[in-house]
Amino acid sequence: MRRREVIIVLATMLGTRAAVGQNAARKRAIGVLMGATNDAEGEARASVFEDALRAAGWRSGENITIEYRWAAGDPNLVRSHAAELVRIKPDVILGDGTSATAGLWEATKTIPVVFVQVSDPVGTGLVSSLAKPGGNVTGFSNYEFSMGGKWLDIIREIRPGVKRVGVLYNAQTAPFGKLYVEAINEAGLMAKVGIEVARVTDTNGIDAFVDSLSPDDEALIVLPDIFTVTHQKAIITKVAQRRLLTMYPFPYFVNAGGIVAYGVDQRDLFRRSASYVDRILRGESPSALPVQQPVKFRLAVNLRVATAQGISLPATLVARADDLVE
Repeated sequence: MRRREVIIVLATMLGTRAAVGQNAARKRAIGVLMGATNDAEGEARASVFEDALRAAGWRSGENITIEYRWAAGDPNLVRSHAAELVRIKPDVILGDGTSATAGLWEATKTIPVVFVQVSDPVGTGLVSSLAKPGGNVTGFSNYEFSMGGKWLDIIREIRPGVKRVGVLYNAQTAPFGKLYVEAINEAGLMAKVGIEVARVTDTNGIDAFVDSLSPDDEALIVLPDIFTVTHQKAIITKVAQRRLLTMYPFPYFVNAGGIVAYGVDQRDLFRRSASYVDRILRGESPSALPVQQPVKFRLAVNLRVATAQGISLPATLVARADDLVE
């Protein structure tokens, strides 16, 4: 009997080890729904994400597969791509932006979703709280509405006599934009600067609003919004025609021809998101992973474009820039 018992125990142990080995060897699947277009910046974010996964031991084509979908700011594409990724049944999905994450949340309540760049995850109902998300969704927010005051401060540093500042965004794609507007309005009251808000929905609205602002004593703030990101070329082109001082929310706007930008380091969010994907793949639940706040911000300045448009930038601002185009 002892011999038989030993044989049974050994067989059980070997079977368990084999099962564990098979599970460890199983190739995991990751879905990625990018809210913006498949351009150079989008590719850079994807590269940062994959680099961080490799550092954690996950290599595409070896122990993981990654399925990308790009929505280009189109709500219809968001819905169809979200449904398509859910049908694939990946182990975890990365959602880029509020619209993409909301689309994934509507499509599944079981597959873990890690988001980046969601400004108000509690207000939009994606999580119960920042500390305890409570469902299948968690991630890395760019929640920093106080930046509205910082944007106005930088504009006033460049142009102390500014009298009115326009604020441009799409309320349909960025309902959280009102929270940035509140911060800008508060800063405007203190500085005695008039604030004009335009909730545009197309390029005609962009053109009309930019035309309504005077390049001499007025300026523009472009809010972080999938609409403004998708239409960045149209905005930058129109602003350049008017030689209008404009503050952008992300550094890559400056690389595309804008003059000044201050905002969350988005690539850092993608790098950090890989840590949550890693932890979920290793068995942790998204409901127990708290929503993380941004920790890195970047000031970007395009001195070459500013000079071409006749806009003088203070030397102190140029010296502070994390990214400088000369």
